[in-house]
Amino acid sequence: MRKFYDEFFKDLSTLIFFLYLGLAYFDLVDKWVPTILLLDGVLAAISAVYLFIWFYMNRKLKWDFASICFAVFALSMIISSIVGKTNMTRLAVMAFQIVQILTVSVALYSISDRLGPVMWWAGLFAVVFISFGAGLSLLEFDKTKYWLRLEFLGTGTNSAGANFGIALLLCLMLLRRKNGIWVNLCLIALAIFLLYAQTLTKSRTAQLSTVLGFVVWGLSVLVRGKKISFKSIALCFVILAIGFVVLYAFMTSDRVQGKTYANLDELTGRRITIWKESMAAMGNKEFFFGFGGNTERMMEVCEEAGASKHTLSFVSWHFLHNIYVQIYVDYGIFALVSFVLGSIYLFLKGFVGVLSSEKNTIERRLLPVALSLASFLTAQNMMESLSLYIGGAEQMVFVTSLALLYVLTNKKDKDVCPLADS
Repeated sequence: MRKFYDEFFKDLSTLIFFLYLGLAYFDLVDKWVPTILLLDGVLAAISAVYLFIWFYMNRKLKWDFASICFAVFALSMIISSIVGKTNMTRLAVMAFQIVQILTVSVALYSISDRLGPVMWWAGLFAVVFISFGAGLSLLEFDKTKYWLRLEFLGTGTNSAGANFGIALLLCLMLLRRKNGIWVNLCLIALAIFLLYAQTLTKSRTAQLSTVLGFVVWGLSVLVRGKKISFKSIALCFVILAIGFVVLYAFMTSDRVQGKTYANLDELTGRRITIWKESMAAMGNKEFFFGFGGNTERMMEVCEEAGASKHTLSFVSWHFLHNIYVQIYVDYGIFALVSFVLGSIYLFLKGFVGVLSSEKNTIERRLLPVALSLASFLTAQNMMESLSLYIGGAEQMVFVTSLALLYVLTNKKDKDVCPLADS
């Protein structure tokens, strides 16, 4: 009977993970956003029941330094929201973020012995969805526009560029000998198409983040298992070549040419002004607790501090173009430090896991991908706040990549999943 319940819970965990993934990507369709937000709320309620059952059955997560840091991060968000007297909308966003992070981590932890097939199908869904959306958008592409706007994938160029980069990196995970030559050729063709689509967005942040993602993936492949083979070196050269193509597209972009490189604020679209003025408005109380996500109070304080209209417009949208500045301004120094330390620990542990990974294990295949995606979105988060959007695709991929690093580096030897079974 115990075995039956274990298998049932694994199936339930798999279903919940794919529900989060599906809603996150369908959230990119502008016309469906109100419906998706409603379904996000329903899924969060289901997740609360799921988590209750998990802990009621005396199941335990392994508490390492990263999980402690993210627990402090969640607690800081809650305390800050109470102190900041934020409104119900921001409270709902905060609650969803905490529930999503915990649920996805628990779900992946529960299915650690079937991560191979689950991640393969999840990656395939993301690649096909984004490629289909890009194809529809390109059919109506007006080359007289300054940069590509994708109605199907939302109106944000940076969001489109980020999702193209994510799908491009996921194509690496999907490539495997067991697929057969035709499936792999289709994946390579999609990767080339996604690379082309990303260059059209002219999203500087996404293009540079893609280069970093490829470099991290290449280095991970090169050093995994402490053995450097000719195939690994050749693969790294291919990855670097793709990275240079993206970098060249960035450097020749008409959004970069003519800029004064010494003027970083101008080059970053006045993002530095937004960061400086929003943080300058914080007092001693906000240093520790932030504004609690209270947008109205943020606006009042920034206006009193003499912030520019440019900064105030982004404060009113609750979008500071940097996830780390956003966390600090919203929830204070404790939330920021715990989030950064937890992320760094997972990165370091992930690289150690790559070095010690054994041949034909799921860790050997998935750790480079998790590190690559996490690196991509970490760089993206330096210039955007996309990973804080409730239920968004970027947020889901970021949470999944960090959860994968946690799960794969905390698996017991008996839980190692042979690659042949995935």
